[in-house]
This record gives sequence, structure tokens and C-alpha cells, in this order.
Amino acid sequence: MKPRRSAFNFYVPSTEEAYNHLRSHGVEVEEIKQYGAKYFAFYDLDGNCLEVCEY
Repeated sequence: MKPRRSAFNFYVPSTEEAYNHLRSHGVEVEEIKQYGAKYFAFYDLDGNCLEVCEY
């Protein structure tokens, strides 16, 4: 697993839809987690860690 240092979050109405969309386009994603909010990390082409959050 890569070190996680997310500096930017995308807020979405459905983490599951965003997760499935990114995976279907070959994006490297981590599992969906829930800790107050649902969220998951993904990596751009340069290896930067970004997050998707649903509140």
C-alpha cells in the first residue's frame, strides 16, 4: 500500500457510484471505509493520493 497523504477531497452524493466509475476506468482505488462519513482514496496518474467523501 502506498503512503496516504490526501490533500484534496471530492464530495459526492454516492461513494459507491464514484468508486465504481473510477474502477471501470482503470483508476487505482482503495476500499470504501466509513468513519463518520463514507470515503475512499484513489491515485492519479502521477501517484498523488486523492479522496472521495460522502456525508
